Amino acid sequence: MRTTLDIPEDLLAEAMHASGAKTQRAAVLWALEQALRQKAVDDLLARKVKIEFSVAPEGLEARESREVRRQSDAAPKLKRHRQR
Repeated sequence: MRTTLDIPEDLLAEAMHASGAKTQRAAVLWALEQALRQKAVDDLLARKVKIEFSVAPEGLEARESREVRRQSDAAPKLKRHRQR
């Protein structure tokens, strides 16, 4: 589709430099794609759910040590099972 646009020369030159485009058409397509990509990212970020944690670092450390103990307790059971 052919369209006539009045684009400021300095803006087009900057878009060509930023995109590495060799033609004005390629620079305009790149800029449109970038705008659509940024809109999609903004839409995803707007839907992002914020989660607040009220656990202190000490609580996280205790939780990790319980998980490590649980895993190490399960490991010998698996080894005994394999030996039978």
